[in-house]
Amino acid sequence: MVCRGYDCTDVRTVSGRLGYADASTTLDIYAHFVHHADERAASNIGTVLDG
Repeated sequence: MVCRGYDCTDVRTVSGRLGYADASTTLDIYAHFVHHADERAASNIGTVLDG
């Protein structure tokens, strides 16, 4: 997903707009940009599971 505030667009649509046939191409190229978000998600999930 690509989001700006609460307005989100799924990766398949973004991929098509960028001219890629597969969403996996978009993810392969741009996934490194979401590393910080992944760390934040892991922390949040850990907090919820630790209760």
